Amino acid sequence: MATSAPTTEWLAIVPDKPNALAKRLEVRPTHFANLDAVTKTGRLMFGGAILNDKPNDPADPKTYDFAGSSLIYLADSKQEVIDFLKKDVYYEAGVWDVDNAQIYALRTAIRLPL
Repeated sequence: MATSAPTTEWLAIVPDKPNALAKRLEVRPTHFANLDAVTKTGRLMFGGAILNDKPNDPADPKTYDFAGSSLIYLADSKQEVIDFLKKDVYYEAGVWDVDNAQIYALRTAIRLPL
C-alpha cells in the first residue's frame, strides 16, 4: 500500500551544546556534504545556523557566534523530526542538543522567495 508524502511542516530550533564550536567547525564539511542526499528527499524545506549576533566576517564561519540551527522539515510527526535530527552528524558528533530542541508544527501564513 503506497503512502502519501507528509504534508505537515515542522519548525525545529536546535541549540548547540555548550562549548561545541570546535566540534561544529570540524564536522561542518560532512554536514554540508550530507545535505545533498537530504534535500533530494524533498522533506528538508529550509535549514541554517542560528547566530547570537551578526558575524564580523560573514565569509568566515570561524567568526560566527553559533547558537544552534533551525530547519523546516516535512514529516508526519514530531518524533519523525527528532529521528531525522538524530541521524545528522551534528547530533552524532555532540554538537546539537536535540533533547532541548524546540519543535513545532508550522502553518506558514506568508512565504516569499529569497
